[in-house]
Amino acid sequence: MTIKTRIEVEALKREWLLDQSWDLYLEEGFEEFAEELYIFQATEEIFSYAPQDPLVLECASQLIASVSRSHQES
Repeated sequence: MTIKTRIEVEALKREWLLDQSWDLYLEEGFEEFAEELYIFQATEEIFSYAPQDPLVLECASQLIASVSRSHQES
């Protein structure tokens, strides 16, 4: 198994933004980054559904902050 680099992870995110028909966080070979990719995909999907809704933006921001804190503690 090849260890993916940060450049490859960011390239995968850009690729997904162009075609969101697949689950980014399930991409084979990127298992080590599954949590990060899940958060990225969920955040992008939330913002695309209600980009101007302040409540959605606030909830998404809190969720991202909470997951980030949890990830840093582990």
